[in-house]
Amino acid sequence: MKNRLIKPFTTSISTITSELKAVSISLTYNANRYSSVDIIVKNYGAVSYSGIIYVILKDTSEIVIASGSKTTDTITASATTSVSVSLTWAPNKTVNDIASILIIIVQAS
Repeated sequence: MKNRLIKPFTTSISTITSELKAVSISLTYNANRYSSVDIIVKNYGAVSYSGIIYVILKDTSEIVIASGSKTTDTITASATTSVSVSLTWAPNKTVNDIASILIIIVQAS
C-alpha cells in the first residue's frame, strides 16, 4: 500500500550543494513498517549527474530506527527519475515509532 501515514511526523529533505532535488516522495507500507521510499528526483543542472540518496527514519529521541541508501543512475539535464530506497529496520521498531524522516541527496562529482 502506498502513502499510508500511520501517524503524523516531520519530513526533511536536504541536498548537499546539488543540482539534484526531490520532487516527490511516497512510502510503501508493509507489515507495520515502510519497506521502501520512492523518490522522484529532478536534475536542475545543465549537465548530467548521478547521486546518492540516503533515507533515515528517527524516533522522538532522534535515534535511527530505519535507514537505507541508493545510488541513482545518471540523470540528464532537466530530466527526472524514480529511485526506490529499501529500508532496513532496527529490531522491534515499527511505523508507530517514527517521529521524523530525513532524506539527503548527495550529487556525485
